[in-house]
Amino acid sequence: MAFGSVERTSHPKTAFAILAAVQSILIFTIALIMIPLPTIAEEFALSPAEVLLLQVAYGLPFSGLLIFGGRLTDRNGARPMFVAGLTIFGVASIVAALTTSYGILITMRFLQGMGGAIIAPAALGLVRALFPDMAAFSRAMAVWGGVSVLGAVLGFISSGIIASFVSWRWMFVVPIAVAALGLLASTVLLPGGMSVDNSNGEMVPLPLSSPATNARKGRSSSLGTIAFAFLPDRFDRISVSVLRYPVRLLQVRGQCMDLTGGGYGA
Repeated sequence: MAFGSVERTSHPKTAFAILAAVQSILIFTIALIMIPLPTIAEEFALSPAEVLLLQVAYGLPFSGLLIFGGRLTDRNGARPMFVAGLTIFGVASIVAALTTSYGILITMRFLQGMGGAIIAPAALGLVRALFPDMAAFSRAMAVWGGVSVLGAVLGFISSGIIASFVSWRWMFVVPIAVAALGLLASTVLLPGGMSVDNSNGEMVPLPLSSPATNARKGRSSSLGTIAFAFLPDRFDRISVSVLRYPVRLLQVRGQCMDLTGGGYGA
C-alpha cells in the first residue's frame, strides 16, 4: 500500500508537548487517589475489599482495553478517537470529583480507565503523524517514556500535597484541566493521524513503521499493540505499589483506630 500526503501541523513541538502532557496524566491518574485513600475509605465507610477495588478500578480497564483502543484507532483514525477518549476521561473526572456515592466514584474510575485506553494509542498515532520520519519518531518515543515515568512520580507527590491542604476531590482538577487542554488542541494543533492511500484516495491510519518492515517481521502496526508494549514494565511496578502501599496504610490506620475505639464508620 502506498501512502501519500499526511496531515501536518505548523506547530509540531507545541502539539507534541500537549500530547506528552496528556500521556503523563494517564499515568498520573493511576496514583491519583493512592495517598488520600484512607481518607476516602473513612468518608465512604469502605471495607478493605472495597478500598482495593477502588484502587485498581482505573488500572484494570486502562491496561486491559489498550489493544481494543488501538484497534479503534486503527479503524477510525487517531484524532477522532483521541477526542472521544478525552471526552470520556474528562467527564468521568468531573463526576468523580463531585460525587458523594462510592458506587458512582468507582464507576467513574472505570470510565477514566476506559477513556485512557482509547487515548493512549490515539495519542501515539498522533505523535506518529507529527513525526513521519522514523528517526524523529524514535527520538520522540524516547521522550515519551520519560514523560510516563514523570507522570507516575507527579501522581504520588501531587496527591500527597493536595490532600494535605484541601479535599481529595481537588486532585481531579488536574486530569480535568489537561483533558480540556487536549480537546482544545485537537481542533487547532493536532494532525489527523491519517494518510492518503494513493491507490484510491481514501484516508487510512498512518503506520508506525513501513509496510515493508511490518510484512518482513510478520506483524501488524496496531497502535494498541505498540501502546501496550510501551507501558508494561513501568505499569507493573506502579501496579505493585498501588496494591501494596494503600493496603498497608489502611492496616496501620485500622490498628490505631482499634486502639482508640474508633473506626471508619464512626
